[in-house]
Amino acid sequence: MAHGASVAVFIAQLVVLLSCGRLAGELMQRVGQPAVTGQIIAGVLLGPSVLGVLAPQLWHGLFPAVAQQQAMLDAVAQLGILLLLLITGMETDLSVFRDARRPAVAVSVSGIIVPFLCGCLLGALLPGAMLPQPQRRLITTLFLGTALAVSSVKTSPPSPTACWVSRCFSR
Repeated sequence: MAHGASVAVFIAQLVVLLSCGRLAGELMQRVGQPAVTGQIIAGVLLGPSVLGVLAPQLWHGLFPAVAQQQAMLDAVAQLGILLLLLITGMETDLSVFRDARRPAVAVSVSGIIVPFLCGCLLGALLPGAMLPQPQRRLITTLFLGTALAVSSVKTSPPSPTACWVSRCFSR
Protein backbone atom coordinates (compact mmCIF):
# COMPACT_ATOMS: atom_id res chain seq x y z
CA MET A 1 0.00 0.00 0.00
CA ALA A 2 1.42 3.40 -0.94
CA HIS A 3 2.07 6.03 1.72
CA GLY A 4 -0.66 8.32 0.38
CA ALA A 5 -3.21 5.53 0.31
CA SER A 6 -2.51 4.57 3.94
CA VAL A 7 -3.00 8.19 5.07
CA ALA A 8 -6.28 8.38 3.13
CA VAL A 9 -7.50 5.14 4.71
CA PHE A 10 -6.46 6.39 8.15
CA ILE A 11 -8.40 9.64 7.69
CA ALA A 12 -11.41 7.67 6.42
CA GLN A 13 -11.22 5.44 9.51
CA LEU A 14 -11.17 8.45 11.82
CA VAL A 15 -14.05 10.17 10.01
CA VAL A 16 -16.23 7.04 10.03
CA LEU A 17 -15.46 6.13 13.65
CA LEU A 18 -15.94 9.64 15.02
CA SER A 19 -19.07 10.32 12.96
CA CYS A 20 -20.77 7.05 13.82
CA GLY A 21 -19.78 7.34 17.48
CA ARG A 22 -21.10 10.88 17.70
CA LEU A 23 -24.33 10.05 15.87
CA ALA A 24 -25.04 6.97 17.99
CA GLY A 25 -24.15 8.91 21.15
CA GLU A 26 -26.60 11.68 20.24
CA LEU A 27 -29.33 9.13 19.51
CA MET A 28 -28.83 7.47 22.88
CA GLN A 29 -28.96 10.81 24.69
CA ARG A 30 -32.29 11.57 23.01
CA VAL A 31 -33.75 8.39 24.45
CA GLY A 32 -32.37 9.17 27.91
CA GLN A 33 -29.29 6.94 27.85
CA PRO A 34 -25.64 7.95 28.31
CA ALA A 35 -23.83 8.88 25.10
CA VAL A 36 -21.15 6.30 25.80
CA THR A 37 -23.77 3.57 25.32
CA GLY A 38 -24.35 4.70 21.75
CA GLN A 39 -20.62 5.00 21.14
CA ILE A 40 -20.08 1.42 22.28
CA ILE A 41 -22.93 0.24 20.08
CA ALA A 42 -21.40 2.11 17.12
CA GLY A 43 -18.08 0.39 17.78
CA VAL A 44 -19.73 -3.02 17.79
CA LEU A 45 -21.67 -2.24 14.60
CA LEU A 46 -18.50 -1.08 12.83
CA GLY A 47 -16.47 -4.05 14.05
CA PRO A 48 -15.84 -7.43 12.47
CA SER A 49 -18.84 -9.04 14.17
CA VAL A 50 -21.47 -6.89 12.41
CA LEU A 51 -20.04 -4.83 9.52
CA GLY A 52 -17.42 -7.51 8.86
CA VAL A 53 -20.18 -10.09 8.44
CA LEU A 54 -22.74 -7.96 6.61
CA ALA A 55 -20.32 -6.17 4.27
CA PRO A 56 -16.93 -7.88 4.44
CA GLN A 57 -15.49 -6.03 1.41
CA LEU A 58 -16.39 -2.65 2.92
CA TRP A 59 -15.03 -3.65 6.30
CA HIS A 60 -11.73 -4.93 4.87
CA GLY A 61 -11.44 -1.79 2.75
CA LEU A 62 -11.99 0.47 5.74
CA PHE A 63 -9.96 -1.57 8.23
CA PRO A 64 -7.28 -3.37 6.19
CA ALA A 65 -5.14 -6.04 7.85
CA VAL A 66 -1.95 -4.05 7.36
CA ALA A 67 0.27 -3.73 10.43
CA GLN A 68 1.15 -0.07 9.81
CA GLN A 69 -2.50 0.83 9.32
CA GLN A 70 -3.54 -0.92 12.51
CA ALA A 71 -0.68 0.73 14.41
CA MET A 72 -1.84 4.22 13.39
CA LEU A 73 -5.39 3.56 14.52
CA ASP A 74 -4.16 1.92 17.72
CA ALA A 75 -2.02 4.98 18.52
CA VAL A 76 -5.03 7.27 18.19
CA ALA A 77 -7.13 4.87 20.30
CA GLN A 78 -4.49 4.89 23.05
CA LEU A 79 -4.38 8.69 22.96
CA GLY A 80 -8.18 8.77 23.22
CA ILE A 81 -8.11 6.48 26.27
CA LEU A 82 -5.46 8.67 27.89
CA LEU A 83 -7.51 11.81 27.28
CA LEU A 84 -10.67 10.11 28.60
CA LEU A 85 -8.88 9.20 31.83
CA LEU A 86 -7.48 12.72 32.11
CA ILE A 87 -10.91 14.31 31.68
CA THR A 88 -12.48 11.85 34.11
CA GLY A 89 -9.88 12.72 36.73
CA MET A 90 -10.31 16.45 36.18
CA GLU A 91 -14.10 16.25 36.51
CA THR A 92 -14.15 14.03 39.60
CA ASP A 93 -15.67 15.78 42.60
CA LEU A 94 -13.77 14.43 45.60
CA SER A 95 -16.19 15.98 48.10
CA VAL A 96 -18.72 13.29 47.14
CA PHE A 97 -16.21 10.65 48.21
CA ARG A 98 -15.38 12.43 51.47
CA ASP A 99 -19.05 12.53 52.48
CA ALA A 100 -19.52 8.78 51.99
CA ARG A 101 -16.09 7.69 53.18
CA ARG A 102 -17.07 5.72 56.31
CA PRO A 103 -19.97 3.74 54.78
CA ALA A 104 -18.00 3.04 51.61
CA VAL A 105 -14.97 1.77 53.50
CA ALA A 106 -17.14 -0.30 55.84
CA VAL A 107 -19.05 -1.95 53.02
CA SER A 108 -15.89 -2.55 50.97
CA VAL A 109 -13.92 -4.03 53.83
CA SER A 110 -16.78 -6.18 55.09
CA GLY A 111 -17.45 -7.37 51.54
CA ILE A 112 -13.93 -8.78 51.41
CA ILE A 113 -13.19 -9.78 55.01
CA VAL A 114 -16.44 -11.69 55.66
CA PRO A 115 -16.05 -13.99 52.61
CA PHE A 116 -12.34 -14.44 53.41
CA LEU A 117 -13.14 -15.51 56.98
CA CYS A 118 -15.92 -17.83 55.77
CA GLY A 119 -13.52 -19.48 53.32
CA CYS A 120 -10.89 -19.88 56.03
CA LEU A 121 -13.48 -21.36 58.38
CA LEU A 122 -14.57 -23.79 55.68
CA GLY A 123 -10.95 -24.81 55.06
CA ALA A 124 -10.36 -25.34 58.78
CA LEU A 125 -13.52 -27.46 59.22
CA LEU A 126 -13.23 -29.63 56.10
CA PRO A 127 -12.50 -33.28 56.83
CA GLY A 128 -9.02 -34.38 55.88
CA ALA A 129 -10.40 -36.77 53.24
CA MET A 130 -11.72 -33.80 51.24
CA LEU A 131 -8.40 -31.94 51.21
CA PRO A 132 -5.98 -32.37 48.30
CA GLN A 133 -3.08 -32.69 50.75
CA PRO A 134 -4.25 -33.11 54.37
CA GLN A 135 -0.79 -32.31 55.76
CA ARG A 136 -0.97 -28.85 54.10
CA ARG A 137 -4.33 -27.70 55.54
CA LEU A 138 -3.15 -24.09 56.00
CA ILE A 139 -2.52 -23.65 52.26
CA THR A 140 -5.97 -25.02 51.40
CA THR A 141 -7.57 -22.83 54.08
CA LEU A 142 -5.89 -19.67 52.77
CA PHE A 143 -6.71 -20.61 49.18
CA LEU A 144 -10.42 -21.05 49.98
CA GLY A 145 -10.51 -17.77 51.89
CA THR A 146 -8.79 -15.90 49.09
CA ALA A 147 -10.95 -17.49 46.41
CA LEU A 148 -14.16 -16.49 48.20
CA ALA A 149 -12.88 -12.97 48.94
CA VAL A 150 -11.88 -12.34 45.33
CA SER A 151 -15.08 -13.77 43.90
CA SER A 152 -17.21 -11.70 46.28
CA VAL A 153 -16.27 -8.45 44.52
CA LYS A 154 -19.19 -7.65 42.23
CA THR A 155 -20.96 -4.77 40.55
CA SER A 156 -24.57 -5.70 41.29
CA PRO A 157 -26.74 -3.71 43.73
CA PRO A 158 -25.65 -3.96 47.36
CA SER A 159 -26.95 -6.83 49.46
CA PRO A 160 -29.16 -6.25 52.53
CA THR A 161 -26.13 -6.96 54.72
CA ALA A 162 -24.09 -4.29 52.94
CA CYS A 163 -26.95 -1.81 53.38
CA TRP A 164 -27.14 -2.67 57.09
CA VAL A 165 -23.38 -2.17 57.52
CA SER A 166 -23.63 1.12 55.62
CA ARG A 167 -26.43 2.37 57.90
CA CYS A 168 -24.48 1.37 61.03
CA PHE A 169 -21.37 3.31 60.03
CA SER A 170 -23.10 6.38 58.58
CA ARG A 171 -24.59 7.43 61.94
